[in-house]
Amino acid sequence: MPSDERRIHICIGLEHHYEEMKSFALLPEGKEADWWNVTKAAQPNDTVLIYLNDPVSAFIASATIGRISECPDDLSQWKDKPCAWLVDVMMLPEIVTRKQAQERFPDWRYLNRPTAACIPNDTTSSEMVDRLLDFLQLGSPLPERYSNPTDIEGLKVEYTSFTRTRSRRLRDLAFNESNGICCVCKQDFTKLLDGNGVRVLQVHHRQQLSSVDTPSVTSLNDLAVVCANCHLLLHLDPKRALAVEALQEMLQAT
Repeated sequence: MPSDERRIHICIGLEHHYEEMKSFALLPEGKEADWWNVTKAAQPNDTVLIYLNDPVSAFIASATIGRISECPDDLSQWKDKPCAWLVDVMMLPEIVTRKQAQERFPDWRYLNRPTAACIPNDTTSSEMVDRLLDFLQLGSPLPERYSNPTDIEGLKVEYTSFTRTRSRRLRDLAFNESNGICCVCKQDFTKLLDGNGVRVLQVHHRQQLSSVDTPSVTSLNDLAVVCANCHLLLHLDPKRALAVEALQEMLQAT
């Protein structure tokens, strides 16, 4: 590799490394942050990119190699492998996901399966390095509100939970008797959106089912039809719901 060819090293991290990088970015200039395993091609002053594999594949930060040493801890998986002590950690202005990088560099095979690596290599060039660093906006000032992996939405997560059964017959009877009116705020939702406003009405159990240890027979008098806003107010304390009459008095007093 020519001596004047720029090198950047990619180090792989997990979700908890994001908070670590943010704390390292606050260190004084030249202060060693932490060590990361790197390839044998690493040299002082090379650039390091931090890439998270979890919760979403993305580039999050950059740093500079201050010095190279052996693994400072007795960790068998890193023994006899070079470690780079990072300085001048800088969060990227925005995290860059692997999908975004693949759209920008469709021929970069590395992104098919990111691992700790040094580039340029046989399939890249110093021009590629310049383009990548420019794409990641390295050197741009960090805005006050920058992206965080916790801001990522749309991930599919599987949950397992239990719910208590409800009587559909009693629910329908309660809705019919309410005539589309919330029994707390007395708003008539049949007059909103050509009658579609009744879709905000919900059936409230005057005695929370979660407070009952064993199944019991529910009567129509145990139910109240309320709008979504009033229902939320009734359950502001998830352990002890307000009485419908108590909330009525509070709203009338305002």
